[in-house]
Amino acid sequence: MLFAVHCPLVRKLMRRQHVPGRPRSGRAARCRAAAVLLGVLLVLAGPATAAQAHASLVATTPDASARLPTVPRQVGATFSEPVAAGLGSMKVYGPDGSRVDAGTSRHGASDREIVAGVRDGSAHGTYTVAWRVVSADSHPVQGAFTFSVGAPTRPSAPVASDDGSPVIAALHASARFAAYSGYALMIGGAVFSLVCRPRGHVLPRRARRLTAAGWGLLLVATLGQLLLQGPYGAGLEPTATFDPAVLTATMNTRIGTALLFRALLLIATAHLLLCTPWPGGTQRPRPRHALPPLGLIAVTLAATWAASGHMAVGAQIPVALAMDVMHLVAMAVWAGGLTVLLSMLVRRRGTERPGTVDDSTAVLDAAQRFSRVAPACVVTLAVTGAYQTWRQTGLSLDGLTTTPYGRLLLAKTAGVVLLVGLGGVARRRLHRAHTAQSVPVPSRLRHAIVAECVLVAAVLVVTTTLVATRPARDALALPMSAGLRYDTGTDRGTAQIVIDPPRVGPTVIHLYVLDGNGMQRAVDAVEAQLTLPRRDIGPLPVRLSPAGPGHYVSAGTVLPMAGAWRLSVSLRTSDIETAEVSHTVEVR
Repeated sequence: MLFAVHCPLVRKLMRRQHVPGRPRSGRAARCRAAAVLLGVLLVLAGPATAAQAHASLVATTPDASARLPTVPRQVGATFSEPVAAGLGSMKVYGPDGSRVDAGTSRHGASDREIVAGVRDGSAHGTYTVAWRVVSADSHPVQGAFTFSVGAPTRPSAPVASDDGSPVIAALHASARFAAYSGYALMIGGAVFSLVCRPRGHVLPRRARRLTAAGWGLLLVATLGQLLLQGPYGAGLEPTATFDPAVLTATMNTRIGTALLFRALLLIATAHLLLCTPWPGGTQRPRPRHALPPLGLIAVTLAATWAASGHMAVGAQIPVALAMDVMHLVAMAVWAGGLTVLLSMLVRRRGTERPGTVDDSTAVLDAAQRFSRVAPACVVTLAVTGAYQTWRQTGLSLDGLTTTPYGRLLLAKTAGVVLLVGLGGVARRRLHRAHTAQSVPVPSRLRHAIVAECVLVAAVLVVTTTLVATRPARDALALPMSAGLRYDTGTDRGTAQIVIDPPRVGPTVIHLYVLDGNGMQRAVDAVEAQLTLPRRDIGPLPVRLSPAGPGHYVSAGTVLPMAGAWRLSVSLRTSDIETAEVSHTVEVR
């Protein structure tokens, strides 16, 4: 059951009237607690800074689209955060499309830089550098850039790097989902058995087995994710799953260390599953003795996710890690306990024996006990979820509605709201069964909890996708790119515009002029201007300086406010021919 199960008690507390002569200590304590919580949230919201998660390309060596006299001895890329070199790759393709890199890429001057050597050669033309690295949050990012030696030529290599095997991506996502599910069953099942099991009642065999099944599922999923992380990060085929070299490289990454530690911890603490009563026993361990070690295990396991995810990088890392751990533990206790409660409702006919505790009465007792635990879980999820939303989206409407991360977050929130509604339905049916004497638990209650469990599984699927998605703050900061076709009648081609980033404040505008064959070409003159029609602002001139053949850069442009800006570009391709192109840029 959910927070709505305990709503009557909350409303009762809120309606409690003061009795003359009785101190108001309870109300004052609640007010002080609310004030402290509000103060903490205000402190957290004060020093807000952009939280980076997926690594972003900051600079390249040589510069993108640079024109060099000779072939460089090495190429490199610098990122916004540390990246793993062992699973990363940087491939250099020559003008003829052949590989010219000297071998495995490695770290440069810092762990934010990846470099690769280039074999000796004197071929002139355009070189393509494709890179794929694993960011600090364990997710792969990729891209490419080009440079020319001598006169530019048409690139003969793919501009984008390999997306990796779809089979590996699907298996890796399945392993993540299985790990979350196993963690919830293991921790939630154990807490339910210790706290919510009615005294003198033996839990059904299937309920007792859920905790052990969760432990086994989490262990298998962890080992599977450890094997798949290397091919997933490096974009390799499934045949590389059991490659010792790939596995060794995975062990040297943050996510590899976290997965290995999680697997060893699960093996070392397997005996604690005995905290769940076994068949035939009615005595259970005292919660005050069993809950502390179980809580320590739950927190430590949750930390292996937090230390290798979105919360491990960016601003306020200690607070973010603590919030993520609490979020995971609350999710496990809530979802796992709900699943165990459902297993108690699913029973065969004729299993009740005379002289034993009636199954329906025991289920009602367990549900009442669980209703005291569920509100704390829901409140924890709400507070930590709000913090995570603020940190990853800045509570920006654009971040929530225009980015994949924001839309997934809204879907997850909608699922939780539906769960609360289903909890209200279950609460009413539980109340009817609880007030009616000698009446078995109605099937409608079982149906409501089945619907809740299905919705919990759907929320876990969304969460699995969410942790692998670029956060909204990063997505909004990605460069805007648009290709605009121009045609003067005798001359045609494409004007490629890149604005990095399309946000209020200083930005850099790149203009690449390509001919009909896709090759960069110089033009006689180029002019650009920005206007904001809705606010009647502009035109504001954009000063473009040559940065190479067909490449023009404006590094001093400032976007003064958000809105739909119109960027107009005029290209003079000859003494008598001029092309006009324009594009609307959403500035946030």
